[in-house]
Amino acid sequence: MAYSPSHLVQQAIADPNPGQRLRAIVDLRDELAELELDAVHSAVESGASWAEVAEALGVSKQSAHKRFARALDGRRPRRRAQAEAPHIVITARARHAVRAARAAARVLGHDEADTAHMLLGLLADDTCPAAQALEAIGVRLESAQRVLADLHPPGAERRTRPVPISAEAREALEQALLEALRLGHAHLGGEHILLGIVRSDSTTAAEVLDALGVEPDDVERCLGKVLLDASFDAR
Repeated sequence: MAYSPSHLVQQAIADPNPGQRLRAIVDLRDELAELELDAVHSAVESGASWAEVAEALGVSKQSAHKRFARALDGRRPRRRAQAEAPHIVITARARHAVRAARAAARVLGHDEADTAHMLLGLLADDTCPAAQALEAIGVRLESAQRVLADLHPPGAERRTRPVPISAEAREALEQALLEALRLGHAHLGGEHILLGIVRSDSTTAAEVLDALGVEPDDVERCLGKVLLDASFDAR
């Protein structure tokens, strides 16, 4: 099962089941909304004015501010947390992993995206060092999906609204930032998110890994060389 925008576009256009096409369109709309908010957030963080943001979006300044200002306010605690590390750059892969985690939770009908969904989000990008490390110790996307569905059965109905990030997942993301700082890296990537996920043994991700016979130490050992050799990659 894929969670990328390209997969959703293909499903929305070509799926023979009209219901599946409509659900793919809903998911794609949510994904594009997340991408748009993320882009506006990055623009504002980079110093762009609301007039410049509005011009890029093709709307009025008042409309842009009304639409995004409150949502950006909700991101301010994260910006304050990063204030101590102004040179840390969150990579596109890390952002994609979080979006993919929310998509996975939505597909499974779960109310929140937690660390197990973030694990799926990392595995969904097989070019990500974190996914490659997991696969090297036998963790596959399909098997992790099955275990998560067994441990936390899917909801009766597939969600059609954006899925929030759980407190557990937010703590893991904060830990990921600390891991990047600890290692002296100037970026936060999927590999740091994976380290943040496995730092606690009382999360849903820990449940999934335990069911797959994988210890957190196994993950960290496999990530060791990746992290030592890591360099900035915005992809």
